Amino acid sequence: MEKSLVQEGLPIGCGTFKVSRQSDIYDCTDVFSHSMEVTLTSKGKKYEIRPRVGQVWAIYKNWSHAWTFEDYSRCEYFLAEVLEISNGNITVSCLTKVEGFSTVFKPEKKGESRSAMIVAESDLIMFSHQIPAFRLANDSLCGYWELDPASLPEVLLVRKNK
Repeated sequence: MEKSLVQEGLPIGCGTFKVSRQSDIYDCTDVFSHSMEVTLTSKGKKYEIRPRVGQVWAIYKNWSHAWTFEDYSRCEYFLAEVLEISNGNITVSCLTKVEGFSTVFKPEKKGESRSAMIVAESDLIMFSHQIPAFRLANDSLCGYWELDPASLPEVLLVRKNK
C-alpha cells in the first residue's frame, strides 16, 4: 500500500522505506525539520519509521484510505502523544493547546481521564509526521509538552482552542 501511495505522490510520514538512487530536489529547507529514529529491517536494505512510545505526532483528522492528493493538501490535523504499542496497534492521547502559549500542549481530558484512541496497524499512514517535543518540568506546566514550532502545522500555531 505504501508503495502505491508514493507512486501517486501522496505524503507518507511513517512506514517501511527502501534506500534508492532516486532523488528529489527542494528549493527550500521547510521540508527538513529534524532527525528521525529509524529501525533497520532484518533484510538490511529497508528502514522503518514508526511512532514510538513517548513521541508526539501530527495525525490527519478524519483520515480515510480513500483520500486523494487533494484531500491531503487541504487536511486538518490533531496532535497526539504515543502512550502504548501493543500487537501493532498504537494507543495515543490527544493533545490540546494550553491557553496563552503557542507551542505548549497538554493531554486532552474527558472527565478525569485522558482522551485516548487506538490506531490500528492498518491505519498507520494516518500519522502525518513526528513533532520534536520535550516534556516541561515547570510547576504550572509540569507534564505538558513544548513542541517544535517548525514541525507544527501553521494553523495550530495561530488557532485558538475551541
